[in-house]
Amino acid sequence: MKKVGVAFYKGNSNWYHKLIGWWTGSCYSHSELVLKDNGEEKWLSVSPFRADKKVSIRDAKKISLSDWEILEVAVTEKQYNEVLRFYEATEGCSYDWVGMIISQFIPFSVKSRDKWYCSEWVAYALAVSGVLDWSLTEIFSKTTVTPVDLHTIVSTRIASEFNIDLLEVEGLLDIQPISTLVEPAEIQDQSHEQFSSV
Repeated sequence: MKKVGVAFYKGNSNWYHKLIGWWTGSCYSHSELVLKDNGEEKWLSVSPFRADKKVSIRDAKKISLSDWEILEVAVTEKQYNEVLRFYEATEGCSYDWVGMIISQFIPFSVKSRDKWYCSEWVAYALAVSGVLDWSLTEIFSKTTVTPVDLHTIVSTRIASEFNIDLLEVEGLLDIQPISTLVEPAEIQDQSHEQFSSV
């Protein structure tokens, strides 16, 4: 079974993570995608503190899981492949410092075609692949998507799959802070071609 995880960083390794946590009122300051297939694990995202500062894959062996909370969702083969296609379409894009900062202070989104910040990139990847329904992400109606915004979106997706209250999901996450696996009985194939213009 293929899985897509959304990893949320909770550590305070540098001033940037502390500032994001303070500004958003959350313990989450960064997010990445985790793709799992037959024991192989890939971490995908964009970060201003990686050496390349671009959308890329990094070595999972160098990641300390104690600093992360990971929500995993079982996906179809097509959804998994669409996530990979989105990655391939955006690989090498730079971190969007300007868009990330300005969007915090103005009532509309500032989006560059070839630049992203972490939670925005993850949200788009999940939406265009059909892992998340567009009605849950509402990307185009948001001025920004912070890590805690993304956490709420993914938690809402989990709650809707099982028809349970969001507070119950948050309670489960407190019990299992590292990895919460979602295996819906039936995963609808919601893939579409929106990202072809990215």
